[in-house]
Amino acid sequence: MNRNSRSKWLLAGMMILVFAFVGCSDDDDNGGTNPPPPADDFNLVSALTDAYLFHYETATNHLPININAQTLYDANFGNSDPSDDYFIVDWRSSADYANAHIEGAVNWSLADIIAHVNDGDFPTGMPICNVCYTGQTASTATAILNLLGGDLGYDACNLLFGMSGWTSNTDYVGKDYMSKVSDDYNGWMTTTTYPKNDAGDYPSLGSSGKSAVDIIKERASYYVQGHYNEFGSTWNMRSINDVYDSISADDGTWYVVNYFPDANYNAGHIPTAVQYAPKASLQTDNTLNTLPTDQKILVYCYTGQTSAQVTACLNILGYHAYSLLFGVQALCHSNSAINPHPYNPPSTDYPCVGTGVGSVAMR
Repeated sequence: MNRNSRSKWLLAGMMILVFAFVGCSDDDDNGGTNPPPPADDFNLVSALTDAYLFHYETATNHLPININAQTLYDANFGNSDPSDDYFIVDWRSSADYANAHIEGAVNWSLADIIAHVNDGDFPTGMPICNVCYTGQTASTATAILNLLGGDLGYDACNLLFGMSGWTSNTDYVGKDYMSKVSDDYNGWMTTTTYPKNDAGDYPSLGSSGKSAVDIIKERASYYVQGHYNEFGSTWNMRSINDVYDSISADDGTWYVVNYFPDANYNAGHIPTAVQYAPKASLQTDNTLNTLPTDQKILVYCYTGQTSAQVTACLNILGYHAYSLLFGVQALCHSNSAINPHPYNPPSTDYPCVGTGVGSVAMR
C-alpha cells in the first residue's frame, strides 16, 4: 500500500470515529436512545423510608398505621356497609389460624409477602390490616407494604398487639407471648445519656439501575427469609435474653437505638442506648448517617411494633438491624415513666371463627 492509500484509509477511519462520537452525543441527550446513568439506589429507597418514618401513616390515603380492635371490628362487622372494610391478612402459623382467626382473614406466610405482591393478591381499593400474635410480625409486613404503596397503591396498617389485642383467650391467640412482659429488668435501666456516632457513610445496596420498587421487593424478600440474619430465624428480632450479656459487658456487638421521645428516654433506658426521637431522627436530612454500617443495630420501642417497622426499613436500606422483641414491655412493663403504653389483655373479647371456636355470625 502506497503512502497516498494509507493516508486515505487513515482519513476514512478518523471520519468514522467523528460520526460515531457525534451519534453517541446525540443519543446521550434526554431524547436519545441510550439509557441514563445508573440511579443512586440508596437515595431512591431512602426517599421512601424518610417519608414513612417521618409521617408514620399509610402510603396512599394517609391513614393511621396502628388501629385497635374496636376500629377493625366496627369497620368490618359493626355495620352492613362493606365499603369501609379492611382486607385482613393473618400472618400466624396455619395451625393457629385454623384454630381461631378473625372472620374473613386470609392466612399467609411473611416469607411469601413479595410473592403475594407480585401475584396481585393485595387490594388497592381498600385498606389492608395486618394481624399476627402480638403486632410485631404484622408491623414488618405493614412497613414493607407501605414502602411499596406509593407506587402500588397500598394502604397498610397493623392491628395493635395482634390477636393478643383482639381476644384475651390465649388458646385463640395461639401463643401466650404477652406473658413475657415483665418488670425483671427495671433495675437495669439507666439515666446516663449516650451520644450518637459522628456522621458517617451510608450503606451501599449494590442495586444501581433498578427502580425503588424493585430494590424494595428484592431486599424485603431477602429480609423476611432471614438472609440478613446470622441467627437463622425468619426475620431480625432478638429477645432480651439474647442480648443482655453482650450489652451489659458493653462488648461492642450492639449499637442500641432507643426509639423514644426525650421524656421517656430521660426517665430510663437500656445501658449504652442512644436516643433517636420518633419521626425526627432516622431520615437522611437528620441523623440517619450516625447509624453504624459495620455493627449490629438493636432498635427498641415501647411494644416492639414500631421498632419492627423501623428495623424493616433499616434492613431494606442496607443496615444490619434487629428489633427487640416486645420492646420495653419485656423489661419494665409497669414503669409508666419509661413505658407509657403498657399492654393489658383486652377487656372485650372480639369474636373469632375456626375449628377451635365454631362459627360466629358477626354481621
